[in-house]
Amino acid sequence: MFAVGSPRTNETLRYLGSRLVTTVLIVIGAMLLLFTLTAVVPGDPATTLLGPQATPELSRRFIMQMGLDQPLPIRLWRFFANVATGNLGVDVISGRSVAGLIGEVLPYTLILTFSALGFAALLGLRVLPTVNEYFTIKRAVDKIAASGATTVPEIRTAFDKQKDIEYSIVSITSKDLEITKVNDKVVIGFAYNKEIEVMSPVFLLIKYEGRSK
Repeated sequence: MFAVGSPRTNETLRYLGSRLVTTVLIVIGAMLLLFTLTAVVPGDPATTLLGPQATPELSRRFIMQMGLDQPLPIRLWRFFANVATGNLGVDVISGRSVAGLIGEVLPYTLILTFSALGFAALLGLRVLPTVNEYFTIKRAVDKIAASGATTVPEIRTAFDKQKDIEYSIVSITSKDLEITKVNDKVVIGFAYNKEIEVMSPVFLLIKYEGRSK
């Protein structure tokens, strides 16, 4: 659990804020691109949208209703003003309010979204302790490798002491360490699997491995 105001919490908030700003900019950029394309792409947008029923009179009336005869800056302003007031326009095919169409399917979308978020949160709560254990083991072997211990018994004893201090280390013991030397430098490696029950009888298998610096 992270304390409010801690560096890690602040970093998370900054990341979420940056992602939110990026998402908003992408949506605005997509809207600007769409409006620009309707202005520069050759052809009659009314004929394209209305299809075979696009008589000259109907196309002319459609262009006036949609404001397609207005300059691009005015169309952009009207669009964002309408969105801000909840006016999303009328569906070309059915003639029904777009807001009404969205309202009909919105409850199902929200149920699906929150169900997925709830499942992801539940899975995250079960995975997070295993990730914390991995980094705890990694810090322990880094500390031992930097302490100057050179023999296998010394290293295993040092790890057992760290394990007694760090109660989150439960997946491996000192006997599971792979101790080698690379260029006269002690390297402590480890590898293990964690099974996380998602929903019986479904389990998530995560393979962790690492080595000292």
